[in-house]
Amino acid sequence: MRITARNLVEMREDCSREEAADILDTRARTIESESKETFVELGLLCCEVEQRGLFDATEPPHESFGAWVLSALPTQHSTAYAALRAIKALRSVVSEADLREMPRCNIETLGKCSSDVARNPEIIACAKELSQNEFVREVSKVYPNQHLEERDAYRFAPTKDQRQVIDAAISAVRVLMEDERLSREECLWHLARTFIEDHEEELLERSNGVVEPFR
Repeated sequence: MRITARNLVEMREDCSREEAADILDTRARTIESESKETFVELGLLCCEVEQRGLFDATEPPHESFGAWVLSALPTQHSTAYAALRAIKALRSVVSEADLREMPRCNIETLGKCSSDVARNPEIIACAKELSQNEFVREVSKVYPNQHLEERDAYRFAPTKDQRQVIDAAISAVRVLMEDERLSREECLWHLARTFIEDHEEELLERSNGVVEPFR
């Protein structure tokens, strides 16, 4: 069952601690499984809409795949493009059943690997069980030529006005790069790199060489 504030109150009154723990543990594991499967399903769905051009057969019709994504998935478009990229890279290499057992982060990492690496049964097994950075380290240890990087979580808390500007800048990068599939992280990386490169001389002068331009 789905957990609501109301049935939590009912569980406190009607269930023993052990019964409540069993119900909540089972639901948590279901959510974990569903989250993995949803990412794969979204990737398959987006692939089909893009490849068949179904975006202009919707009601109302859309002029492009990108326009459809923004309309159908207004709060999940970055996730949709990430799923699309990963499924395109892996659908002919890794079985759908295996992909549905992997967390999103490892599917994305596996999608950046060569086909030979991605189809390795031991790597597939690791993708199902390991955390994101553990998986990156394992692949890099066995296949150093894949040049994967561990991810560090960045936490920001912009104001509403700041968020609007940031979102507009991210959209601008996708337009100028002519690639709606760029993730928010990739867009921010392009923005940061461009800013540093555009101010290279001033940066060196003002920091007395302490802060070096990105290379």
